[in-house]
Amino acid sequence: MDNLLDENQLVTTEFVKNSDKLGQLCYFHRYLGDQIQVRELDGYRWMIINNVVQSVIRLNHPEALLFNHLRILEAVWTNINAPNKVLELGLGGGAIHNYLACTYPNATVETVERNSEIIACHQRFFTTKYSKQITCNDALIELNRVIQYDWIIIDLFCHEQAPRFLYQSEFYNQIKQTLTHNGYLFINFIAEHESQLVTLHALLGDVFDTQVNIKKAQGYSNHIVWLQKP
Repeated sequence: MDNLLDENQLVTTEFVKNSDKLGQLCYFHRYLGDQIQVRELDGYRWMIINNVVQSVIRLNHPEALLFNHLRILEAVWTNINAPNKVLELGLGGGAIHNYLACTYPNATVETVERNSEIIACHQRFFTTKYSKQITCNDALIELNRVIQYDWIIIDLFCHEQAPRFLYQSEFYNQIKQTLTHNGYLFINFIAEHESQLVTLHALLGDVFDTQVNIKKAQGYSNHIVWLQKP
């Protein structure tokens, strides 16, 4: 599709800038201060929350990852052991959820989203035959459950900025307790300034005492951050 995907079948920055003007509006709702849109054009559908594109899916192949930063995650996941249990914090349009549920059918995949309207929107417009458990809860409350996961994925950016707790050691100490031995933490981190990355890198290094990897998505403010718990 012109202007939506590039030659690598990745969403273009031009599309991201104009996503709220393209295609047919399928859904619009304001809920607890959030504005949610779903739009569709030529076999593609996307969710916009507060003017930020959350997910883009190809309707006949909804588990495909179409954003550059998600392809970075996919490359990392392909080269490590498949998980038995995965916890994703943040749903959006569910691109990560759909990919994990399809790619790892034998794994327990749980996605936590605190906004019930986003969950309802996903179930109406973005769910697939592979979809697994989606829980309406606060991420911090969910981490207090006595359950351990092989992978924890954090994707919590509806307003183009990081939640404050992503800069707090208490949050990562709870993550550390929730991860299995040799488990992985992945963060989709939007950073506008290098200082944000420096702060996050130092914090994760202090808490986990292990190598912290960061890779920027070309053309975007997204950075994929990941580490393996020793």
